[in-house]
Amino acid sequence: MIKWCAYCQQFITEIEPFDDYRVSDGVCRSCLPKVATLGQVDIDTLAGIIDFYRSLEYIALSGEQPDIDAILAESRRLGIRPLDLMVGVLQPLLAKVGDMWSAGELSVASEHRITTLVADLLIGLREPRKPRGRQAKPRVILMNAENNYHTLGLTMAEVYFASYGIPALTVVPGLPTAEILDLVARARPEILGFSVALSTQMAQVREVAARLRPLPGRPKHLVVGGPAVRLGLNPDMTLGIRVCKNLAEVVGLLEGSSLLGPYATDAGA
Repeated sequence: MIKWCAYCQQFITEIEPFDDYRVSDGVCRSCLPKVATLGQVDIDTLAGIIDFYRSLEYIALSGEQPDIDAILAESRRLGIRPLDLMVGVLQPLLAKVGDMWSAGELSVASEHRITTLVADLLIGLREPRKPRGRQAKPRVILMNAENNYHTLGLTMAEVYFASYGIPALTVVPGLPTAEILDLVARARPEILGFSVALSTQMAQVREVAARLRPLPGRPKHLVVGGPAVRLGLNPDMTLGIRVCKNLAEVVGLLEGSSLLGPYATDAGA
């Protein structure tokens, strides 16, 4: 579930169960002193943010032609951070759309239109953050495992890492194994991550892990995430593949924190 501050209306973190994208209200550390004195909170601003979220959901579900620039401009005017817009609005919206599609309440055409809306908003969130001139060396490289063609999750991940000042490179929809090894040899990231939608897509991840293992300068960690992981995927531990159920765990790896789940191993990738 998504932990959300009911006072400043900002994303706090994700909590178990990770495959549930509903929002659970809480209070972030910055707002704790305000809890006892509600008058210090700008009620008008909070109301504007809530109205913005509702209007965006209406645009997505109604089929109304969206104005991407206007939506992003309004989010900036309200002080909504890119991370909050992505995690607190777009991710739950996609989960709701998926549920509606599974229940037969949404056509394929509507699902595609909403996915395109979210993708266009993510492009708008990414572009201003691209560094000018020489790009920073990526600490994290993320890509789809072979036969996984869902790209929105990795695009969201890039925005997430940018919000923490972590240089990340996303490669979608993925690469052949030989090109992955070449990219890793040139970029030398600390973490190489794969998005896996189905357990059958682990074949390439295992191959990459095995071929990286004897190489000098290999990534410190090889991780897998995505829907298959959230549903309990347990990879081959002998290859040192880590599972990360949320992006905060990847940040923890970079910071040297022990934030990994029950299937974690200390073996290198």
